[in-house]
Amino acid sequence: MRSRSDSSAPSRVPGFATRRRCCWGRRRRRRASRARRAPSMRRVPARSAGSLPSPAADSRGCSSGTASAAGSSGSTTGSVGTSPLSCARCTSHEAPDSASPRTVRPSMTYCYFGHHKCASAWFCGVIPVVCQDLGLSWHTTSSFADFHFGSPAGRADFLLFRNAGMNHVPRERDFRGFHVIRDPRDVVVSAYHSHRRSHPATDEWQELNEIRERLNGMSVEAGLLWELENLAPVFRQMQTWDYSSPRIREFRMEELIANPFKIALESFGFLGLLDDEPARGVRRLTFAALSLLNKPARPWGEAGRRGPIRFAKITAERLLGIVHAHDFKRLSGGRRQGHEDVTSHYRKGIAGDWERAFTPRVKDRFKELYGPLLIQLGYAASSDW
Repeated sequence: MRSRSDSSAPSRVPGFATRRRCCWGRRRRRRASRARRAPSMRRVPARSAGSLPSPAADSRGCSSGTASAAGSSGSTTGSVGTSPLSCARCTSHEAPDSASPRTVRPSMTYCYFGHHKCASAWFCGVIPVVCQDLGLSWHTTSSFADFHFGSPAGRADFLLFRNAGMNHVPRERDFRGFHVIRDPRDVVVSAYHSHRRSHPATDEWQELNEIRERLNGMSVEAGLLWELENLAPVFRQMQTWDYSSPRIREFRMEELIANPFKIALESFGFLGLLDDEPARGVRRLTFAALSLLNKPARPWGEAGRRGPIRFAKITAERLLGIVHAHDFKRLSGGRRQGHEDVTSHYRKGIAGDWERAFTPRVKDRFKELYGPLLIQLGYAASSDW
């Protein structure tokens, strides 16, 4: 007869440890079974039934359950973990051999279309923070040249065009965006002060130092007249823009100055990225806690890397907090709107400053060059202003 201490002897009556192991095993099997039957809980925008990928595409894109990253500098590498079941909600715009649960991207591309001196610096400060919270990748370009949407940068979830023309509007993909313009007369005044003192010189705009030297050798009136000629490409983009596109929401910088919170809610609401339901208790804490996990990914977001946690929408409370952190007083170092500092990129923060700066000579030259544009954009009813 074997002793009870013999470890090789089978137990006739299962003990507590055995029952516990069996219990945990059953629980694991039940959870796995429910996961196979239930839809994915991944927080990404749902696609319409007509645009779901085929089962073959699903199996090809989700054959691996491990993380992978592909692409070179500027490409959308992504860092989103998901289950094969969730891939029916999104599609990969990368090569099939690089598709994996972490390289899938939403079917919708989001766009910001701006112009020089039309609050582009403000939007390019707010939008990346929103993308970070949502786990989206983004790409910013200031070039007037054609944008190649098939390039690695073109695969970003959110595209920011600081000098937008119709050549920057996606043609062969589903997108939504918003477009911001400004009174061209205020653009001239703002550009003069910015080019003369505050605008940072970059590799993309190496001519700025030469422009700055030229403006510093002119009178204010002569500098404004020179800017009228220099800004012709910017005003040409405004003139040739399609203001009737149902996929692009139109805003004016004057509206942003008057109420930035309202414009932020309307713009991201139009994109479908705003959760305007009251965020109470667990929902608010969950979004706040999980969005913090995306913070380390922000330095690489410009290069196309997504955050580890993906959200379909940002809460209204969080968006308003981001806007508050980018109000004029904070960005200008404590000044209120209307208090001028010509050395600051956020010089004055008001609309209509052209009325003080334009001389009769500058006004006549502006009417000669851009009078029809002012009427087209709705900033004047006639040339008698």
